[in-house]
Amino acid sequence: MDETEVKARFQSQYVDPAFDGIQTALDAVTEAVWQGYSNHRKAPHAEKSVLAVPIPITISPGLDRSGSGDRAGST
Repeated sequence: MDETEVKARFQSQYVDPAFDGIQTALDAVTEAVWQGYSNHRKAPHAEKSVLAVPIPITISPGLDRSGSGDRAGST
């Protein structure tokens, strides 16, 4: 997206007249949104996952996925 589209999308959330009194502040925030987007700072405060290895899940051979103990095909 280009600057015009990013700013228009952001500003479209604030079309209510209740925001008219803070339009100058919204303009400053809109500029910060554009700067973050254009500099690829999509989630600058995101933290990396603590787990580096997936946790294995095992299913007991005597149980079906619901845990009821009824296996498909058993009578």
